[in-house]
Parts: sequence; structure tokens; C-alpha cells
Amino acid sequence: MSNTHRSRSRRPKLSRVLGCCVAALATVALAAPHAVAQDGEPGKRTRDMTLDGFGDLIARHNNGNLLVYPHSGQFDGENTFTEPPATIGEGWNGYDWLGVADVTGDGNADAIGRNPQTSELVAFPHSGDWNDGNPLGQEPVSFGFGWNGLNRLVFQDFTGDGVADVAGRVAGTGQIQLYSNNGEGGLEAPSPYADGFPNSTWIEAADLNGNGTPELLARGPNGVVWAQVDGSSRVVTLERGWNQYNAITMKDLDGGGVESLVARVAGSNDVVAFPYQGTLDGENTFGDPVRLKPNWNHVSVII
Repeated sequence: MSNTHRSRSRRPKLSRVLGCCVAALATVALAAPHAVAQDGEPGKRTRDMTLDGFGDLIARHNNGNLLVYPHSGQFDGENTFTEPPATIGEGWNGYDWLGVADVTGDGNADAIGRNPQTSELVAFPHSGDWNDGNPLGQEPVSFGFGWNGLNRLVFQDFTGDGVADVAGRVAGTGQIQLYSNNGEGGLEAPSPYADGFPNSTWIEAADLNGNGTPELLARGPNGVVWAQVDGSSRVVTLERGWNQYNAITMKDLDGGGVESLVARVAGSNDVVAFPYQGTLDGENTFGDPVRLKPNWNHVSVII
């Protein structure tokens, strides 16, 4: 991969659809990461677009608009994330991988996308102002080209410095490579981070045991969701029967700093949350499902 250091990218007009088609749309929905954390807290990431201390629900509409559903301030089922959503960008169908995390090092949630036509990874920095629903007012930052060699991307603080790094699975392998953030919004050269993910249909990361090191989570083709603890070889089964969900992400539902599982049910398209129960405890880690949104067939990615 070339040029992983930070550079300024030519700014696309967010009001213009970017013209390239999204491949494997269902895979995109499964892959898009990412929840609220205190700025700079090790092993956490922020998805607080509205700057109120709570992670917001972010989605890409089928028309390419990037939407923010603000957190209400409490975990309350269908009232957790408010309506109507704010549109913070257009033309996001031009990216096949999306994420939200602080990759520029200023403590605010940035929007990140990979352009499959150019293989470029680009971040749209948060301006530091909600600004009536237009927080992505700064020039985009390029993290270089060659990113099509990875077929899963995760944006999370793996190194414990409070800034999100980029991890990805090398295509055709089960290996996870880590691109550490240098703290100034740039990425270091990749290094091996984990292995054992050759057939996973979804990969994410969240600190479930509170030690500042995120666990890698994955769903196997058999529908089992499991965690690789602290980057070690220890594997814990979390959920079974998860092939019924066509999109999965993780969200901090109550502002407590730990992310819960969130998924969309195939068929009904209801978005449901499986609340974190306070400890990493196998199949007891997450509770019973709670519906957040009914019939969400109008979005292709949930973050």
C-alpha cells in the first residue's frame, strides 16, 4: 500500500453523487463500523456528531445521503435516536466502506470512506461545530491509495492513545493488518495484528472487558458471533444464529462508554439492539433485543 501518511485530498462536492457503484452492498452494510466515548479514552471511539456527549446513529440512505439520527440522551427503545435525521452529506454511494471515528486526532467524530474506483481512503474531518447539521465543513484528508487490498475495514483505537487506528483483513487471507495512527492524523506502515478471520462475514472491534484494549468481534458463516480477546488467541462465543441479520454494527447506547451490538433483521428490516450487560461473559455479554427502528429498508449502511 502506498502513501499512508496524511495528505490533503482534492475536495469532492458532497452535493454530487460520486459516480462509482458500490460493490457487494450487503457486505458494506455488515462492515460499516462503529459509538460514543470520552475524547481520548483508550480503546474507545467517538461517534458523537452532535457534540452532546452521546453517540449518534448514522446511516447511509439508499439515495447516497449520509444521515445522522441524534441520540436523545437516554437508552429508550425506539425513542433512543430522534427523528427526523439530519443530512450531513450527499454522494456517499461512491464509497464501499464507511466508518465514523476520530482519525484526525482532535477528539471529534470524522466520517471515513473508501473509494473503490481509486482505492483511496478519505476522511472528512468534523469541524468541531454541529452547525445546524453540517459538521463536515473542512477539507477532506487522504490516507493514500491501495486500500482495495483489504476486504474488511475497522476504525478503532487499538493502540490505546485515544485516536482511532485502521485495521483491515488482507483479501484472500485471515490476517488482520493494523495501520497505527501517528497522533497527527496520519497512519504508519501496516503491521500484523491478528489472524484467524478467513471466512468471517463481519468484523468489528470494541473493548468489552474494560481494560483499554478492544476485542476483535466477528461473525462466522455458521452465524456464530465470537470475540478474540485482547488480540490474543483466546476466543469467546457471544451469540448464535446471527445469519438472520443483514447489517451489524456496534453502538454505545447509554453514554457509558461500552458498545452494544446493533443489527438489522432480514425480512422485517427492524433495527434492534442487544444491550451490553456489564461484563465480557460469553453468551451472557449482551442482553435480549430491543427495537430501535422499525422497517429500516431505506438505508444501505448503519454505523
